[in-house]
Amino acid sequence: MTVDEVLAHFGAKNDSDLASKLGVVRSAISQWRGSGIPLPRQARIQIMTKGKLKAELKPIPQAS
Repeated sequence: MTVDEVLAHFGAKNDSDLASKLGVVRSAISQWRGSGIPLPRQARIQIMTKGKLKAELKPIPQAS
């Protein structure tokens, strides 16, 4: 999921509004824009949205 998808789902006006709705600081949203939403947070958002937004499941790299 992307920040813009989450923003649209929650009807947030901007990153500050989204941060307030998610209970995080605005700088977290800015960081997510650059490096993606952390998987644990994506999982929480998936639960909050009752599955309307899905966490991106990525395989865990295996040690060689």
